[in-house]
Amino acid sequence: MKDEVIHLNQRVRELITETSQKLTQGKLEAEKSCEMEMKRLKVEYNHELESSMKAKLELDSLKRLERELKKDLCGKDRAIFELRQQMQLKIG
Repeated sequence: MKDEVIHLNQRVRELITETSQKLTQGKLEAEKSCEMEMKRLKVEYNHELESSMKAKLELDSLKRLERELKKDLCGKDRAIFELRQQMQLKIG
């Protein structure tokens, strides 16, 4: 009976050690997986950030172009209006 208790205690210790090792291994694998995912997400984030910055620069450029074209259009509208007025005075 005493030998059986000693054997069972030894088996419990072995199971505890085995379980501890499995938990440690699982923790290391989870940490490694998490680290790899973080690296992947950082690369993806940097790529998206770069794309976003390029898009912002393009948008700013297009807004400047739009302002210039509107200004040019206003000048042409003003010139057409003045020509019409001059034509009306001549036709009069």
